[in-house]
Amino acid sequence: MTSTGSNLKTWTARKRLPVAKKPRFVEVGEESGRKIGLGYRRNAGRGTWVVRISDGHKGNTTQAVGSADDDVIADGATILTFYQARDIALALARNKARPQPGNMVNDGRPITVEQALDRYAASLSARGRSVVNNVRQVRIHLAEALSHTAVALLTADILDDWKSSLAESTSPATANRTAAGLRAALYHAAKRDRRITNEKEWKVGLASIPGAVQVRNIILEKPDVRSLVAAAYEAEWEFGLLVETCDVTGARYSQIARLDICDLQDDRPDPRLMMPPSRKGQDGKSITPIPVPITAGLAARLRQSAGKRRIDERLLVMNGGGPWLRNNHSARFTTIVKRVDAKRGAAGETRLPGGTSIYALRHTSIVRQLLGGVPIRVVAVNHDTSVEMIEQHYSRYINDHADALVRRTLIEAEVIEFPGANKAG
Repeated sequence: MTSTGSNLKTWTARKRLPVAKKPRFVEVGEESGRKIGLGYRRNAGRGTWVVRISDGHKGNTTQAVGSADDDVIADGATILTFYQARDIALALARNKARPQPGNMVNDGRPITVEQALDRYAASLSARGRSVVNNVRQVRIHLAEALSHTAVALLTADILDDWKSSLAESTSPATANRTAAGLRAALYHAAKRDRRITNEKEWKVGLASIPGAVQVRNIILEKPDVRSLVAAAYEAEWEFGLLVETCDVTGARYSQIARLDICDLQDDRPDPRLMMPPSRKGQDGKSITPIPVPITAGLAARLRQSAGKRRIDERLLVMNGGGPWLRNNHSARFTTIVKRVDAKRGAAGETRLPGGTSIYALRHTSIVRQLLGGVPIRVVAVNHDTSVEMIEQHYSRYINDHADALVRRTLIEAEVIEFPGANKAG
Protein backbone atom coordinates (compact mmCIF):
# COMPACT_ATOMS: atom_id res chain seq x y z
CA MET A 1 0.00 0.00 0.00
CA THR A 2 1.35 3.45 -0.86
CA SER A 3 0.93 6.73 0.90
CA THR A 4 2.04 10.30 0.49
CA GLY A 5 5.18 11.38 2.28
CA SER A 6 3.25 13.94 4.30
CA ASN A 7 1.27 11.09 5.90
CA LEU A 8 4.45 9.53 7.28
CA LYS A 9 6.70 12.44 8.24
CA THR A 10 5.25 13.25 11.65
CA TRP A 11 3.76 11.23 14.50
CA THR A 12 0.71 13.48 14.39
CA ALA A 13 0.02 12.27 10.85
CA ARG A 14 1.11 8.64 11.39
CA LYS A 15 -1.11 8.04 14.40
CA ARG A 16 -4.14 8.54 12.17
CA LEU A 17 -3.19 5.36 10.30
CA PRO A 18 -4.77 2.07 11.41
CA VAL A 19 -2.74 -0.66 13.08
CA ALA A 20 -1.83 -3.08 10.27
CA LYS A 21 0.52 -5.92 9.44
CA LYS A 22 1.59 -4.40 6.12
CA PRO A 23 3.47 -1.08 5.93
CA ARG A 24 2.36 1.95 3.99
CA PHE A 25 5.07 2.97 1.53
CA VAL A 26 6.16 6.20 -0.11
CA GLU A 27 8.68 6.36 -2.95
CA VAL A 28 11.79 8.22 -1.82
CA GLY A 29 14.16 7.74 -4.76
CA GLU A 30 15.48 5.66 -7.62
CA GLU A 31 18.89 4.08 -8.15
CA SER A 32 19.97 2.43 -11.42
CA GLY A 33 16.38 1.80 -12.43
CA ARG A 34 15.46 0.41 -9.02
CA LYS A 35 12.75 2.24 -7.10
CA ILE A 36 13.37 2.91 -3.43
CA GLY A 37 10.46 2.97 -1.02
CA LEU A 38 10.20 3.80 2.67
CA GLY A 39 7.37 2.18 4.58
CA TYR A 40 5.82 2.70 7.96
CA ARG A 41 4.04 -0.11 9.77
CA ARG A 42 1.66 1.08 12.46
CA ASN A 43 1.91 -1.28 15.41
CA ALA A 44 0.01 -1.47 18.68
CA GLY A 45 3.12 0.12 20.17
CA ARG A 46 5.82 2.10 18.41
CA GLY A 47 5.78 1.94 14.61
CA THR A 48 8.48 0.41 12.40
CA TRP A 49 10.33 1.82 9.39
CA VAL A 50 10.72 -0.62 6.48
CA VAL A 51 12.86 -0.11 3.36
CA ARG A 52 11.70 -1.62 0.06
CA ILE A 53 14.06 -1.76 -2.95
CA SER A 54 12.87 -3.10 -6.30
CA ASP A 55 15.11 -5.37 -8.38
CA GLY A 56 13.98 -3.89 -11.72
CA HIS A 57 12.14 -7.11 -12.64
CA LYS A 58 8.87 -6.65 -10.73
CA GLY A 59 10.41 -8.07 -7.59
CA ASN A 60 11.70 -6.35 -4.49
CA THR A 61 13.42 -6.82 -1.16
CA THR A 62 12.31 -5.37 2.15
CA GLN A 63 14.18 -4.70 5.36
CA ALA A 64 13.12 -3.22 8.70
CA VAL A 65 15.66 -0.54 9.66
CA GLY A 66 14.39 0.79 12.97
CA SER A 67 11.56 2.12 15.08
CA ALA A 68 9.76 5.39 14.39
CA ASP A 69 9.97 8.40 16.70
CA ASP A 70 6.28 8.06 17.54
CA ASP A 71 6.37 8.65 21.27
CA VAL A 72 10.05 9.24 21.99
CA ILE A 73 12.92 11.37 20.75
CA ALA A 74 14.86 9.91 17.82
CA ASP A 75 18.43 8.83 18.60
CA GLY A 76 19.46 8.30 14.96
CA ALA A 77 20.39 4.66 15.63
CA THR A 78 17.43 2.49 16.60
CA ILE A 79 14.75 5.19 16.76
CA LEU A 80 14.52 7.22 13.57
CA THR A 81 12.72 10.20 12.12
CA PHE A 82 11.22 9.94 8.63
CA TYR A 83 14.23 11.69 7.13
CA GLN A 84 16.76 9.54 8.98
CA ALA A 85 14.99 6.38 7.77
CA ARG A 86 14.88 7.82 4.24
CA ASP A 87 18.65 8.44 4.25
CA ILE A 88 19.21 4.86 5.38
CA ALA A 89 16.98 3.62 2.55
CA LEU A 90 18.98 5.60 -0.02
CA ALA A 91 22.31 4.41 1.40
CA LEU A 92 21.21 0.77 1.33
CA ALA A 93 20.02 1.10 -2.27
CA ARG A 94 23.44 2.46 -3.26
CA ASN A 95 25.15 -0.46 -1.50
CA LYS A 96 26.67 1.91 1.01
CA ALA A 97 27.05 1.47 4.73
CA ARG A 98 24.15 2.52 6.87
CA PRO A 99 24.65 6.18 7.93
CA GLN A 100 25.78 6.64 11.51
CA PRO A 101 23.97 8.85 14.04
CA GLY A 102 25.03 12.47 13.74
CA ASN A 103 26.53 11.84 10.28
CA MET A 104 23.47 11.29 8.13
CA VAL A 105 25.12 12.96 5.13
CA ASN A 106 28.19 10.86 4.33
CA ASP A 107 28.65 11.37 0.59
CA GLY A 108 29.70 15.01 0.53
CA ARG A 109 26.26 16.46 -0.11
CA PRO A 110 25.46 19.79 1.62
CA ILE A 111 23.53 19.27 4.84
CA THR A 112 19.87 20.31 4.79
CA VAL A 113 17.91 22.08 7.50
CA GLU A 114 16.13 18.84 8.44
CA GLN A 115 19.43 17.00 8.70
CA ALA A 116 20.87 19.83 10.78
CA LEU A 117 17.95 19.35 13.18
CA ASP A 118 18.65 15.61 13.28
CA ARG A 119 22.28 16.21 14.19
CA TYR A 120 21.39 18.80 16.79
CA ALA A 121 18.81 16.46 18.36
CA ALA A 122 21.39 13.66 18.55
CA SER A 123 23.88 16.04 20.18
CA LEU A 124 21.31 17.22 22.74
CA SER A 125 20.35 13.64 23.61
CA ALA A 126 23.99 12.65 24.04
CA ARG A 127 24.49 15.55 26.46
CA GLY A 128 21.31 14.78 28.39
CA ARG A 129 19.55 17.97 27.31
CA SER A 130 15.95 18.50 26.30
CA VAL A 131 15.13 17.74 22.67
CA VAL A 132 11.40 18.38 23.02
CA ASN A 133 11.58 22.16 23.41
CA ASN A 134 14.68 22.71 21.31
CA VAL A 135 13.96 20.59 18.23
CA ARG A 136 10.49 19.06 18.15
CA GLN A 137 8.80 22.45 18.31
CA VAL A 138 10.81 23.53 15.26
CA ARG A 139 9.85 20.43 13.30
CA ILE A 140 6.16 21.01 13.99
CA HIS A 141 6.30 24.41 12.31
CA LEU A 142 8.95 23.73 9.66
CA ALA A 143 7.68 24.06 6.08
CA GLU A 144 8.64 21.16 3.82
CA ALA A 145 10.40 23.40 1.30
CA LEU A 146 12.53 24.92 4.04
CA SER A 147 13.34 21.53 5.60
CA HIS A 148 14.95 20.36 2.33
CA THR A 149 16.93 23.57 1.78
CA ALA A 150 20.70 23.31 2.21
CA VAL A 151 21.85 25.22 5.29
CA ALA A 152 24.60 26.88 3.21
CA LEU A 153 21.95 28.34 0.87
CA LEU A 154 19.72 29.93 3.51
CA THR A 155 19.19 33.67 3.20
CA ALA A 156 17.86 36.25 5.62
CA ASP A 157 14.78 36.76 3.43
CA ILE A 158 13.91 33.03 3.40
CA LEU A 159 14.19 32.76 7.17
CA ASP A 160 12.43 36.05 7.86
CA ASP A 161 9.47 34.97 5.68
CA TRP A 162 9.21 31.71 7.63
CA LYS A 163 9.44 33.50 10.98
CA SER A 164 6.81 36.04 9.91
CA SER A 165 4.36 33.31 8.85
CA LEU A 166 5.06 31.53 12.13
CA ALA A 167 4.21 34.69 14.08
CA GLU A 168 0.86 34.87 12.25
CA SER A 169 -0.14 31.35 13.32
CA THR A 170 1.31 31.47 16.85
CA SER A 171 2.09 34.11 19.44
CA PRO A 172 5.18 36.30 18.91
CA ALA A 173 6.76 34.74 22.01
CA THR A 174 6.26 31.22 20.57
CA ALA A 175 7.67 32.36 17.25
CA ASN A 176 10.78 33.66 19.02
CA ARG A 177 11.31 30.43 20.94
CA THR A 178 10.86 28.30 17.82
CA ALA A 179 13.20 30.51 15.79
CA ALA A 180 15.79 30.28 18.57
CA GLY A 181 15.65 26.47 18.37
CA LEU A 182 16.26 26.54 14.61
CA ARG A 183 19.04 29.10 15.01
CA ALA A 184 20.80 26.86 17.54
CA ALA A 185 20.59 23.87 15.17
CA LEU A 186 22.05 25.92 12.31
CA TYR A 187 24.95 27.15 14.44
CA HIS A 188 25.57 23.56 15.53
CA ALA A 189 25.79 22.51 11.87
CA ALA A 190 28.07 25.42 10.94
CA LYS A 191 30.57 24.49 13.66
CA ARG A 192 30.98 21.08 12.04
CA ASP A 193 30.99 22.01 8.37
CA ARG A 194 33.39 24.70 7.14
CA ARG A 195 31.42 25.03 3.90
CA ILE A 196 28.65 26.77 5.86
CA THR A 197 29.65 30.44 5.99
CA ASN A 198 26.31 32.25 6.01
CA GLU A 199 25.78 32.62 9.75
CA LYS A 200 25.02 36.32 9.31
CA GLU A 201 21.98 35.42 7.19
CA TRP A 202 20.16 33.53 9.93
CA LYS A 203 21.35 35.96 12.59
CA VAL A 204 19.31 38.58 10.71
CA GLY A 205 16.49 36.37 9.43
CA LEU A 206 15.85 34.69 12.77
CA ALA A 207 16.28 37.76 14.96
CA SER A 208 13.82 37.96 17.85
CA ILE A 209 10.57 39.84 17.38
CA PRO A 210 10.83 42.96 19.59
CA GLY A 211 8.46 43.24 22.54
CA ALA A 212 7.32 39.62 22.27
CA VAL A 213 8.37 38.63 25.78
CA GLN A 214 5.51 39.15 28.19
CA VAL A 215 6.33 37.23 31.33
CA ARG A 216 4.00 37.31 34.33
CA ASN A 217 6.21 36.38 37.23
CA ILE A 218 4.19 35.66 40.35
CA ILE A 219 5.92 36.98 43.47
CA LEU A 220 4.68 35.56 46.77
CA GLU A 221 4.68 37.16 50.19
CA LYS A 222 6.41 35.40 53.10
CA PRO A 223 3.11 34.08 54.60
CA ASP A 224 2.24 32.64 51.16
CA VAL A 225 5.52 30.76 50.96
CA ARG A 226 5.24 29.44 54.51
CA SER A 227 1.69 28.24 53.86
CA LEU A 228 2.71 26.39 50.69
CA VAL A 229 5.70 24.69 52.31
CA ALA A 230 3.60 23.66 55.33
CA ALA A 231 0.82 22.32 53.08
CA ALA A 232 3.34 20.33 51.07
CA TYR A 233 4.77 18.69 54.20
CA GLU A 234 1.25 17.91 55.43
CA ALA A 235 0.37 16.24 52.14
CA GLU A 236 3.57 14.21 51.79
CA TRP A 237 6.84 14.62 53.67
CA GLU A 238 8.99 13.94 50.60
CA PHE A 239 7.08 16.53 48.61
CA GLY A 240 7.44 19.04 51.41
CA LEU A 241 11.19 18.58 51.27
CA LEU A 242 11.17 19.21 47.53
CA VAL A 243 9.06 22.37 47.87
CA GLU A 244 11.19 23.71 50.73
CA THR A 245 14.33 23.14 48.64
CA CYS A 246 12.74 25.03 45.75
CA ASP A 247 11.94 27.91 48.09
CA VAL A 248 15.31 28.12 49.85
CA THR A 249 17.50 27.75 46.74
CA GLY A 250 15.32 29.34 44.07
CA ALA A 251 16.63 26.71 41.64
CA ARG A 252 14.64 25.19 38.81
CA TYR A 253 12.77 21.95 39.51
CA SER A 254 14.85 20.20 36.84
CA GLN A 255 18.06 21.13 38.67
CA ILE A 256 16.81 20.13 42.11
CA ALA A 257 15.58 16.77 40.83
CA ARG A 258 19.15 15.98 39.68
CA LEU A 259 20.81 16.63 43.04
CA ASP A 260 22.78 13.67 44.41
CA ILE A 261 23.45 13.01 48.09
CA CYS A 262 27.11 13.97 47.58
CA ASP A 263 25.90 17.46 46.56
CA LEU A 264 24.78 18.13 50.14
CA GLN A 265 27.58 19.87 52.07
CA ASP A 266 26.31 19.98 55.64
CA ASP A 267 29.58 19.26 57.44
CA ARG A 268 30.35 22.98 57.68
CA PRO A 269 28.93 25.93 59.65
CA ASP A 270 27.38 27.36 56.46
CA PRO A 271 25.61 24.40 54.79
CA ARG A 272 25.04 24.51 51.06
CA LEU A 273 24.03 22.47 48.03
CA MET A 274 26.26 22.02 44.99
CA MET A 275 23.49 22.67 42.48
CA PRO A 276 23.88 21.11 39.01
CA PRO A 277 23.56 23.79 36.30
CA SER A 278 20.51 23.84 34.09
CA ARG A 279 20.48 22.14 30.70
CA LYS A 280 19.62 25.38 28.98
CA GLY A 281 22.10 27.26 26.85
CA GLN A 282 24.85 26.69 24.33
CA ASP A 283 27.19 23.74 23.85
CA GLY A 284 30.03 25.44 25.71
CA LYS A 285 28.11 26.06 28.91
CA SER A 286 30.02 25.03 32.03
CA ILE A 287 28.82 21.92 33.85
CA THR A 288 30.47 23.00 37.11
CA PRO A 289 28.02 22.76 40.06
CA ILE A 290 26.90 26.03 41.63
CA PRO A 291 27.31 26.38 45.44
CA VAL A 292 23.96 27.59 46.81
CA PRO A 293 23.53 28.41 50.52
CA ILE A 294 20.73 26.73 52.45
CA THR A 295 19.36 26.94 55.98
CA ALA A 296 20.58 24.68 58.76
CA GLY A 297 17.08 23.29 59.19
CA LEU A 298 16.78 22.27 55.53
CA ALA A 299 20.27 20.75 55.63
CA ALA A 300 19.28 18.61 58.63
CA ARG A 301 16.09 17.41 56.95
CA LEU A 302 17.93 16.58 53.73
CA ARG A 303 20.52 14.56 55.67
CA GLN A 304 17.74 12.73 57.48
CA SER A 305 16.15 11.90 54.13
CA ALA A 306 19.47 10.68 52.72
CA GLY A 307 19.86 8.17 55.55
CA LYS A 308 22.33 5.43 54.70
CA ARG A 309 21.81 5.55 50.96
CA ARG A 310 24.85 5.75 48.64
CA ILE A 311 26.28 9.21 47.96
CA ASP A 312 25.69 8.81 44.19
CA GLU A 313 21.94 8.31 44.66
CA ARG A 314 19.41 11.09 44.24
CA LEU A 315 19.15 13.40 47.24
CA LEU A 316 15.44 14.09 46.83
CA VAL A 317 13.18 11.13 46.11
CA MET A 318 9.46 10.51 45.91
CA ASN A 319 7.49 8.56 48.46
CA GLY A 320 8.61 5.01 47.71
CA GLY A 321 12.15 5.90 46.74
CA GLY A 322 11.76 6.74 43.06
CA PRO A 323 13.40 9.85 41.57
CA TRP A 324 11.47 13.00 40.80
CA LEU A 325 10.89 12.99 37.06
CA ARG A 326 9.59 15.57 34.61
CA ASN A 327 6.25 17.05 35.74
CA ASN A 328 5.90 14.71 38.75
CA HIS A 329 5.38 17.84 40.81
CA SER A 330 2.65 19.61 38.80
CA ALA A 331 -0.49 17.86 40.04
CA ARG A 332 0.81 17.74 43.62
CA PHE A 333 1.57 21.46 43.66
CA THR A 334 -1.83 22.31 42.19
CA THR A 335 -3.42 20.29 44.99
CA ILE A 336 -1.60 22.13 47.78
CA VAL A 337 -2.42 25.51 46.20
CA LYS A 338 -6.10 24.53 46.32
CA ARG A 339 -5.76 23.44 49.95
CA VAL A 340 -4.15 26.72 50.97
CA ASP A 341 -6.81 28.69 49.11
CA ALA A 342 -9.59 26.65 50.72
CA LYS A 343 -8.24 27.35 54.23
CA ARG A 344 -7.83 31.02 53.49
CA GLY A 345 -11.25 31.27 51.92
CA ALA A 346 -12.86 29.71 54.99
CA ALA A 347 -11.01 32.20 57.21
CA GLY A 348 -11.93 35.15 55.00
CA GLU A 349 -8.29 35.72 54.04
CA THR A 350 -6.79 36.67 50.68
CA ARG A 351 -6.10 33.73 48.42
CA LEU A 352 -2.90 33.02 46.52
CA PRO A 353 -2.38 34.79 43.19
CA GLY A 354 -4.07 33.02 40.30
CA GLY A 355 -1.80 30.70 38.35
CA THR A 356 0.61 30.08 41.24
CA SER A 357 2.98 27.26 40.28
CA ILE A 358 6.15 25.84 41.77
CA TYR A 359 8.15 28.32 39.67
CA ALA A 360 6.64 31.18 41.69
CA LEU A 361 9.08 30.06 44.41
CA ARG A 362 12.00 30.71 42.04
CA HIS A 363 10.69 34.14 41.03
CA THR A 364 10.09 34.99 44.69
CA SER A 365 13.60 33.91 45.67
CA ILE A 366 15.16 36.17 43.02
CA VAL A 367 13.13 39.20 44.10
CA ARG A 368 13.68 38.44 47.79
CA GLN A 369 17.44 38.54 47.29
CA LEU A 370 17.27 41.71 45.19
CA LEU A 371 15.23 43.53 47.80
CA GLY A 372 17.53 42.15 50.50
CA GLY A 373 20.47 44.05 49.01
CA VAL A 374 22.24 41.08 47.39
CA PRO A 375 24.19 42.38 44.34
CA ILE A 376 22.42 41.52 41.10
CA ARG A 377 25.41 39.56 39.77
CA VAL A 378 25.41 37.36 42.87
CA VAL A 379 21.66 36.83 42.50
CA ALA A 380 22.23 35.79 38.88
CA VAL A 381 24.95 33.28 39.84
CA ASN A 382 22.89 31.79 42.69
CA HIS A 383 19.96 31.23 40.34
CA ASP A 384 21.97 30.00 37.33
CA THR A 385 20.87 32.86 35.09
CA SER A 386 22.32 36.09 33.74
CA VAL A 387 22.20 39.71 34.82
CA GLU A 388 20.55 40.48 31.47
CA MET A 389 17.73 38.01 32.09
CA ILE A 390 17.11 39.38 35.58
CA GLU A 391 17.04 42.93 34.27
CA GLN A 392 14.65 41.87 31.51
CA HIS A 393 12.16 39.98 33.68
CA TYR A 394 12.46 41.67 37.07
CA SER A 395 13.10 45.32 36.15
CA ARG A 396 10.13 46.60 38.18
CA TYR A 397 11.50 45.00 41.34
CA ILE A 398 15.01 46.20 40.55
CA ASN A 399 13.67 49.75 40.40
CA ASP A 400 12.06 49.30 43.82
CA HIS A 401 15.33 47.87 45.12
CA ALA A 402 17.36 50.73 43.63
CA ASP A 403 15.05 53.29 45.23
CA ALA A 404 15.58 51.73 48.66
CA LEU A 405 19.37 51.62 48.22
CA VAL A 406 19.60 55.19 47.04
CA ARG A 407 17.52 56.45 49.97
CA ARG A 408 20.08 54.96 52.35
CA THR A 409 22.65 57.39 50.96
CA LEU A 410 20.52 60.53 51.21
CA ILE A 411 21.56 63.04 53.89
CA GLU A 412 18.98 65.17 55.64
CA ALA A 413 20.46 68.65 56.04
CA GLU A 414 20.38 70.36 59.42
CA VAL A 415 19.19 73.91 58.75
CA ILE A 416 17.54 76.61 60.75
CA GLU A 417 13.85 77.19 60.27
CA PHE A 418 12.71 79.42 57.47
CA PRO A 419 12.86 83.04 58.60
CA GLY A 420 9.51 84.22 59.84
CA ALA A 421 8.05 80.69 59.95
CA ASN A 422 6.73 81.26 63.48
CA LYS A 423 5.70 84.89 63.02
CA ALA A 424 2.07 85.75 62.79
CA GLY A 425 0.67 87.31 59.63
